[in-house]
Amino acid sequence: MNCPKKYIKYNRSLVSLYWNILFGVNILVNALKPGAIPEKMYANPPTMSIKQMKLIDKALENIKRLGLPDHEMFTTVHLHNAQNLHQVVITLNAVARKVRH
Repeated sequence: MNCPKKYIKYNRSLVSLYWNILFGVNILVNALKPGAIPEKMYANPPTMSIKQMKLIDKALENIKRLGLPDHEMFTTVHLHNAQNLHQVVITLNAVARKVRH
């Protein structure tokens, strides 16, 4: 069964958005805590799902250490499965607030 081209394009865009968000989270975390996430972990995006989720978990661990409350945190599944991107945006805004202060 062939997938229509418009859905393939949408999935590629979603994957690109997903990695841009994760890259941004890692940069923000490292701005606050230098070396918290080794650059080699996120410089070349992993292709295996388990490694992708491990990278998200590492970022979330470090974000949590910044003192963000639970209601401002997204979960690994939110970002990995693109299920609740609104919560991801809330977390990114909270981390950005920490960077500014």
